[in-house]
Amino acid sequence: MRGGANNNSGQGGQSTPAPQPQPEPQNPGDSSNPDTTPQPGPGDGTPAPQPQPENPGDSNPDTTPQPGPGDNNPAPQPQPENPKDPNDGTGNDSGSENKIDPDVKEAYDIFSKHTKLFKSKKSWDFFSRANDGVPIYYDYRKKAFYAEKYDSKDPDKERTLLFSLEEGHFPKYSYNASWPDDKDEHGKNDIFNKVKLVKLEDKFGFKFRVSKYEGGKKNTFPNPTIVQQSELQEFKVPSADDVKGVLDSIEIKYENKENVEEKDATKSGVKVPPEANGYTTHVESVTPKIGERKIDVVIYLTYKIGDDTVESQRRTIEIDGFKSNDLASKVKDVVIVYEGNKKDKLPSEVTEKELKAKLNNNDLESTISVSYSLKADDYKGELSVNATFSTNNNSVEIPYILNGFKMKEFNLKDFINKYPKPTLDSKIENNKSNTPAISVGADKFTLKPAEDGVPVTIKITSVAPQENDKTKLDVTVTFTNTLNNTKEERTYTFEGFMPQKEYRDNKAFKEAEKGNLFHYTASEANNKAILEFIKKTETEKKPKHPLLAIDGQDIYFYPKSAKKKVQGLKLDPSAKHILTHTGKNTVAPAFLEGGKKPSNQEKGLELVKTSTSVEIQFKLVLAGEGFKYDSKIYKFKLFDLKSDTGNSSQSNPGSSSRSEDDE
Repeated sequence: MRGGANNNSGQGGQSTPAPQPQPEPQNPGDSSNPDTTPQPGPGDGTPAPQPQPENPGDSNPDTTPQPGPGDNNPAPQPQPENPKDPNDGTGNDSGSENKIDPDVKEAYDIFSKHTKLFKSKKSWDFFSRANDGVPIYYDYRKKAFYAEKYDSKDPDKERTLLFSLEEGHFPKYSYNASWPDDKDEHGKNDIFNKVKLVKLEDKFGFKFRVSKYEGGKKNTFPNPTIVQQSELQEFKVPSADDVKGVLDSIEIKYENKENVEEKDATKSGVKVPPEANGYTTHVESVTPKIGERKIDVVIYLTYKIGDDTVESQRRTIEIDGFKSNDLASKVKDVVIVYEGNKKDKLPSEVTEKELKAKLNNNDLESTISVSYSLKADDYKGELSVNATFSTNNNSVEIPYILNGFKMKEFNLKDFINKYPKPTLDSKIENNKSNTPAISVGADKFTLKPAEDGVPVTIKITSVAPQENDKTKLDVTVTFTNTLNNTKEERTYTFEGFMPQKEYRDNKAFKEAEKGNLFHYTASEANNKAILEFIKKTETEKKPKHPLLAIDGQDIYFYPKSAKKKVQGLKLDPSAKHILTHTGKNTVAPAFLEGGKKPSNQEKGLELVKTSTSVEIQFKLVLAGEGFKYDSKIYKFKLFDLKSDTGNSSQSNPGSSSRSEDDE
């Protein structure tokens, strides 16, 4: 027995923990002492339990496994790991019969039979490299499994999604998937909210035990403890050799080439085979071989891994048999020469008169004239020449590149020192004192482009308020020398922004100011469901105000015991980190005042029915100890009561109000 947890593995005798009180939904431990201890995130590498939202929804978009090229995607086969089946109501080796709790039984069924493998380039990279038995991490908020641990210090860090629970199949509150053994892969007690990967050739699943969060810092394994295995699911991706074999077998042709000169060939004239077995053929380029009646065509394949598109290597195919051109045949071997000393001259200093067209070291015959179009790159010491050869009734253009000229020195530091400061959008510049610095993004700045030919790229790579003075905004610009790929950064400071309050989630403030949090698709049915919920809440007074709960990217009517989503209402992906519940909620209902700890019936997004519309109203939670909220109320109009169906879509707050102490 480890401190506070019963860690039976299902082997040998079992002990039953004393019955634990069910924690209050949405905020474990909320009914007694205030939750002032930071709780680790899911799978963050510590055995400490995680506070969880009630019945978190599946925040991931369509994660239905997609067959890859040649992937028949047969139905997954169940692979029971342990003869102790949770469905038989028993589970210990002593032969004593322990009735399994229906909620535990349901959790085993969900994790083993209703988990979908997520197919993507990133997940395949993990699955193809991982060994059987490595840990993967369960995120109870997302109801999904990831290759990486959750990092509470960087909650928005991108992770590799591997499995997700099917829509509508979520375990009851507090039941999670955990390590199948008493010790983790390192012999330590880090066993909660992570499972063991099962890899059998091209099929994947995981071994697990159902664990229960008991509140505070306590997790247990309900008796009888059982090791189960999820159904194995096939995930096949073609190998590099497979793709090369398909690419090498592709046959292409040029339509009506007998009547087309090679110089007039285009990509649209190249005919490729139709899509087959998941592969699509693309033409990347067509290069004429002047005077040879041939072209070089570069092709490549694309195929899908889930929703991701993968490109193959390139293959060059030669097509011949184009219409002949006597002039092209005569000049195909012509070379262009500069008859001076290249080392002493920049390409930009070269004139047409200094260039000569030679054929076998001889001048061209007098019936053929030649003219040049020049483009110099002094930094590379390179001169691009388009030579046009002409007779009375015919002409041919051939490109050449002459190099070896004197090179102009490029000093990146000197360029940066002379480079002007980025320009802030004039509307914001003229209203900085009323604009929080954190609400300003890179898209509000304009960079002066480098002059043509200067070997540098310029990009804004960071925009952030200063740590110790939120009225100042630092804009970091990265300059890259394209000749040698060296990089230099320069940070420009913009001052005079509105003093910023510290929020529990500053990113939530930034997105709220932009109005990017919600998207709603109105319809008669969607609007009716919201109005009925408001009426029901106002009648029953449970809770006192109609509230919504955020769960991943889904939004539910509160309380969520019925698992009823708000149809048509979604969180923007940029707002996926926002929480309405747990001890770390980042938003609060508009009616809430600070000073006392809110109950679960005082958490969430407030639904407000005005005389003309229905809208969401909320405040942001301020950083620091205690329960403090910004006085600004953010509003998002869902639909107009004067309309039968409301607006078809709404993605910006209808209005926002600010109390006097914000002015």
